[in-house]
Order: sequence, then structure tokens, then C-alpha cells
Amino acid sequence: MLDLYVQARRGNRVSISSACLAGGTAPTTGLRWLGILETQGLVQRERNMQDGRMSWVGLTQTGIDLMHSYLADLVGESQ
Repeated sequence: MLDLYVQARRGNRVSISSACLAGGTAPTTGLRWLGILETQGLVQRERNMQDGRMSWVGLTQTGIDLMHSYLADLVGESQ
């Protein structure tokens, strides 16, 4: 989620395979966790219209807000 947060702040899109690599997991494990996060409303998938074999993944607004709060708590910037 941290990588998805950073990439969202930079305005970058992330492929599902890149998200799995960034998480340091096997593709099957990464896909399973993305599915869990999607079910919890923290990430969303979007089909790549130019390449039907590929999909994008990103944090939902809820995911962004939770990551922002978590990181702010880490550095002592309570809201």
C-alpha cells in the first residue's frame, strides 16, 4: 500500500504486476492480497484500454486517506 500511496502522490499509474513486484511477493500472493484490499475498499482495479492483458491498480480515496493518517501518526502529525 505504501508504494501505491507514493505512486498516487506522484500521479503515476501502477500495473498489477508492478504492485506485486513492489510488494516483494510472488504474483499469486500479490494478487490474493490485492483481492483482499479490493474487498475492503482500499484499492481498485482499472482495465487498461490500450492493452486488454493488463490492468491498473490504485488506492481508493479511503485507502489514500488511511495511508495519509497512518504516515502522519508515524511522524507525530496527528490531525
